[in-house]
This record gives sequence, structure tokens and C-alpha cells, in this order.
Amino acid sequence: MSLDKLLVKYLEFCEIEKNLTQSTIKMYHFYLSDFLSFLFDTLHKKQLTENDLTEENIRKYRLALNRRISLKSHEEYKRSTQKTFLIAIRAFLKYLIVEESMKVVNPEQILLGKAEARIPKVLSEDQMTGLFSVQNLGKKSGLRDRALLETLFSTGLRVSELVNLNVDDVNLNTGEFAVIGKGRKVRTVYLSDSARKWLKQYISTRHDSYKPLFLRYSGKKMPSNDFD
Repeated sequence: MSLDKLLVKYLEFCEIEKNLTQSTIKMYHFYLSDFLSFLFDTLHKKQLTENDLTEENIRKYRLALNRRISLKSHEEYKRSTQKTFLIAIRAFLKYLIVEESMKVVNPEQILLGKAEARIPKVLSEDQMTGLFSVQNLGKKSGLRDRALLETLFSTGLRVSELVNLNVDDVNLNTGEFAVIGKGRKVRTVYLSDSARKWLKQYISTRHDSYKPLFLRYSGKKMPSNDFD
């Protein structure tokens, strides 16, 4: 069976058996399609098979990744970016071994390498004060933004989790609610008293039937890139 068809089977396996989110599956598709495109271009073959998944071909791909220039930053790919491509390849190889009983490169032989040390960025007290003071609380949008920020800092939610909240998801009486995070794992988060207060004020101004907790006043849910 060609690698193209095996890739389709693997992505379906991720969706049905591993219960991965569509966004995760799309990323796996992107990374693995990039790898297969490299093999097509390098080997000049019309069809790829599992026999093309050799240590040497993977080594060449790693070199190409390491030398690739990002179209966005115009710099070489960071180690952390390269690592995501390699993780996808390792997962694909593991699937071929376990589910398809194929003899391919052992995934553990693909070393991920050390990523660059990342120093977390932390807001100072003055920056936090400034951030909370810029909202115009006389407007609905200002009240929404204050409630949003209070919820974000109180719960530690990811932005994607925050914008996917619905009004009915949040229990303002107990100040706790469940969210589905990465890998579709459920966890409980807790609201501070301040977050509960501002959420109550914000929700009291809502006289619509829209489900999203935080929305634009066009009625649409706020997208994640509004936070960039």
C-alpha cells in the first residue's frame, strides 16, 4: 500500500480510535504531508511505500528542516518547530508498526534533540494594573473585556478554551466549571470572587439567545486571533 493511502488510514485512526480533535488531526496531516512531499521530491518516485521510510531518508529530512527558512519570520526553523514535525513522524511510524504490522524504522531511533530554553514572560504588577484599567466599563464591550480578562487570569484557561466557553458552561454559584482541554481531557477550573462579580455584571447586560459566553456584538463568537 502506498504511503499516501497509509497516511489517510492513519488520520482516520487518529479520529476514530484516538479521539483526537480536528485541529490536531489537521496539524498531523500538515506535518506528514510535508514529509511525504520531501520524499517525493528527493527520491523522484511516483509512489512511495514503507520501504522508503529509511533512517537515511529521515536523516536527510531532518537536515532539510534544520536549514529551512520560515516564510513568516524569515529565520531558520526553531528547534521546537522542528520537534513538532518529528513527533508526527514518530507517531506515524508507531502506527505502521503496531496497527499495520510493518517493518519500518523504530520511532525511538528518531531523536528529538534539545529545544531552546524558553524563559516565560510574566506581566509586572504595573502592567497588570494597566491592562485592567483600559476597559471602558461604561460600554458593553468594556464590561465584556473586563469579565474576559478576570476569567482568563483567574482560571489559567488557554485562549482557545476561553473563546469556546458557552454561557451555560459556567456555574457562577459555585465558581467552578469543567473544560475540555488538549487531548480532550476534562479538568475543573475555579473562578476568583472578582471574576464571578464581573461575569455576573457582564451576563446581566446580555439580552440575547446566543450560546457563546464571550462574543462580538455582531453576535459571533470571538475568534482566538482576537487575542494576538
